[in-house]
Amino acid sequence: MIDTLVVGAGGLLAGLMVGSPTSRRILQALWYRKSVLANEKIKLVIVVRTDLGMSAGKIAAQSAHAAVMAYCSAEKQAPDLLKLWLNSGQQKVVVRSDMPGERGLMDFVKKANSKGIITSSVVDAGHTQVKRGTLTAVGIGPGPESRINEVTARLRVY
Repeated sequence: MIDTLVVGAGGLLAGLMVGSPTSRRILQALWYRKSVLANEKIKLVIVVRTDLGMSAGKIAAQSAHAAVMAYCSAEKQAPDLLKLWLNSGQQKVVVRSDMPGERGLMDFVKKANSKGIITSSVVDAGHTQVKRGTLTAVGIGPGPESRINEVTARLRVY
C-alpha cells in the first residue's frame, strides 16, 4: 500500500510539473546526458514564414534574430545543452513553414514546447518590410536532433 501511495504521489507530482519551466529543464538535462552518451547531434532549426513575401535579406535577418534568441534562451534554460551545441559546430537549419500565418508558426512552438524543446519567437519591429508585431520566424532548439526532427523533419530547407 505504501508503494502505491509513493507511485501515485510521484505521478501526481510529475503531472503538475508537465509544461513547467522546471520540468523542461529536467527533460533538457536528461536529453543532454543521453545525447552525450549516444553521441547525438545537437541542432537548431529556424522555421520562417513564407506567406509574408520577405526578401532574401529580410529572411536572413529574421533567421539571425532567431539564432541569437535561441542562444539566449538556451543559456538560461539549458546551459549544458548550449555548451554541447557550441562545441559541436552550432548546426543551424533554416526551413520554410508549411502552414501560412502566425498560427502555423505557433503550432510548431506548441509541439516543441510539449516535448520540452527550447523555442524562441521573432516578432518584427516593423522598420522595413512587415508590419510591427508580426511573427516572422521561430527557433526550435538547440536540442537533440532526434527530438527536433519530431517537430520539423517534414519541412523543406530554404
